[in-house]
Amino acid sequence: MRYLMGVINDTGNLATREETASINVFNDRLQAKGRWPGLT
Repeated sequence: MRYLMGVINDTGNLATREETASINVFNDRLQAKGRWPGLT
């Protein structure tokens, strides 16, 4: 079973550079482990 959670931020408060970098590291790790969901 697969789950995908999407988060919508409509407040205009964007992530800081440090937060964005951390998110990118997290996403890269998911992709490297084969856990990144493919959008097919």
